[in-house]
Amino acid sequence: MVEHAKREITAGVLRHLSGKEKTVEKAFELKNTEESPVQYFMSPRDQMKVFEKMERESMEVVAIYHSHPHTIPSPPRPM
Repeated sequence: MVEHAKREITAGVLRHLSGKEKTVEKAFELKNTEESPVQYFMSPRDQMKVFEKMERESMEVVAIYHSHPHTIPSPPRPM
């Protein structure tokens, strides 16, 4: 996670961690389409591709994370 966040320090990063029985087996990096250090959005199309791949491999989402390159962690604001 840390290495991924360092590679895209200016925009923040998003990643789905997938696997079976709460054990991470694979990580899927998704682009922050906002290209912003304070706002995060992933392409619904890219996210669907990840879900389809997980389904083909009989995996489920274990966790989703994103980075805060220039702000303190805080809950997302309602849209």
